[in-house]
Amino acid sequence: MEEKLDSIVTRLQKAKDLQMEIEKLLDDDSQVGDEVDAQGPWFDMVREQIHDVKLWLKNSQKQNTSEKPEPIAPSQNIPQVRLK
Repeated sequence: MEEKLDSIVTRLQKAKDLQMEIEKLLDDDSQVGDEVDAQGPWFDMVREQIHDVKLWLKNSQKQNTSEKPEPIAPSQNIPQVRLK
């Protein structure tokens, strides 16, 4: 799951880099503003989703580690019980 999330973060960065390249190609400021207004909410939504998934993973990992029973080491001094 973490590998997939890292892949998504990498792809988001590539998309942001491409978006910046597109903005550089636009001729006037109003076109740039329109492009930012159109794409900005999408980037924000993806970042929020990534944040939520990271938080879920972190909480899930904490829960998994707290639920594991502690191993009990065998003891050599356990008294033998004899049944009659």
